[in-house]
Amino acid sequence: MGAVVFEACRKTVFGLRTAEAPLQPIFLQQPRLMYLDLRASPDGARLALTIQDSSNSERRNVHILTFATGQLRQFTYDGWSSQPVWSPDGKRVVYKVTNPAAKPVIRYYARAWDESDSATAVPGADGAEALEFPGPTGKYMAYLR
Repeated sequence: MGAVVFEACRKTVFGLRTAEAPLQPIFLQQPRLMYLDLRASPDGARLALTIQDSSNSERRNVHILTFATGQLRQFTYDGWSSQPVWSPDGKRVVYKVTNPAAKPVIRYYARAWDESDSATAVPGADGAEALEFPGPTGKYMAYLR
């Protein structure tokens, strides 16, 4: 069963479309929040996404949604995190931290999706606007500066 993730209803609700029933979306039972930067894991089992704070639009954190259980779990807590990207093997999530008071202002961190380790800075990515793994091997990372 393949799944395609999509956004609907002005970024406040999201759902799935399966290969078996592509015209019948399955809306996930999650709170109505501002969901941004949706990224499915390589195996399709999880979704990394940014959620904007409902009381302060300047604050954003990365969350992980596990499709099998419907569990939505906060992954970062600093209020500056966004743009999650899965490593090609699906074991780690790389995310952008934009903190105007820090030097550098933009820094990328990587962490195991299950939080089994601490976040570590991604070497060479400071100041990049975007980061992506351009192939399935994870041998290279592409940066946009």
